[in-house]
Amino acid sequence: MKSTVVTSSLACLLAGALLAAIPAEAGIMYSVREGDDTLVSIDTDTLQITPIGPLGMQFKFGGLAWNSQTSTLFAVDGRDGRNALWTIDTDTGHASLVGIHGLPEMFGLTYDASTDTLYAGQSTQAQGFYELDQNNGTATPIGNPQINLDGLAYDPDEDMIVGACAGPGDLYDIDRATAVPTLLYNGDFFNNGGLTWDPEKKLLWFIDWSGNLYTFDPSNGYQRETKATGLGAHDGLAFVTGGGCGEKAKLKAKCLKNGTKVKGKLKKANPNVQVTFRLDGGQAQAGQTNNKGKAKAKWKGQNPGGHTVTVCDLEERC
Repeated sequence: MKSTVVTSSLACLLAGALLAAIPAEAGIMYSVREGDDTLVSIDTDTLQITPIGPLGMQFKFGGLAWNSQTSTLFAVDGRDGRNALWTIDTDTGHASLVGIHGLPEMFGLTYDASTDTLYAGQSTQAQGFYELDQNNGTATPIGNPQINLDGLAYDPDEDMIVGACAGPGDLYDIDRATAVPTLLYNGDFFNNGGLTWDPEKKLLWFIDWSGNLYTFDPSNGYQRETKATGLGAHDGLAFVTGGGCGEKAKLKAKCLKNGTKVKGKLKKANPNVQVTFRLDGGQAQAGQTNNKGKAKAKWKGQNPGGHTVTVCDLEERC
């Protein structure tokens, strides 16, 4: 089996040759904790990681992508799985099979909102760049970039697919018509991991098997900054963009057991949109409103006393 860590700087080429200011749409990313294939959310402000639930399938080196048009979290399993496209329930973490694409080593995944297209890329033991059918998982080959695509992200500001190559820690602009790569950033080592675009902070985020979380700043030559270490092995990364709660939305907060348990309930919000609840400005929980515009969150093991729940621009104290 291939080692988790990509050690050669030539690997890409050789393998193929806070209450103070709560934003209306909080920064939440999804990733997968590799040790037990559990979906987690990551708050881009506090960097808090919150477990959601088991996928029920082997993810191993796989990729995540968020379809902002349908509020759907897609996934591909990377190795020793079913070589398939999946959707993931963001409330429970459970993965549902969309279809078999049949290609090994599919590590990278991203959604291009400008063309409603899902792109995927292979790495390590295979190389290729593909379009995946969102209804049945069928893969249409675009080309061989001759580099490993460990992570993919769509940058709408530059209208560009960015590919991350583990080992060298390089970033590439991947041509959507030919798969030809153009070097964007000649970096330092990072491990296999997931890449995503943050439209709020205008940054690329990358999380890897070494438990590191990085950002890359396109406005500063893709300068890399280490945001967190010691997180444990993670892969796949997808930033969630939501549609807001809406003008009629109402929030109710309830403190139970002397404040050690807190519930937040949202109603009359926009239906089927991603929202983020926060407790006391820090502890974030991502959720999605149902067809009736309802969503809820709960926290346990809190300090006794009063608490404040926020979601979108709503705030309620109990």
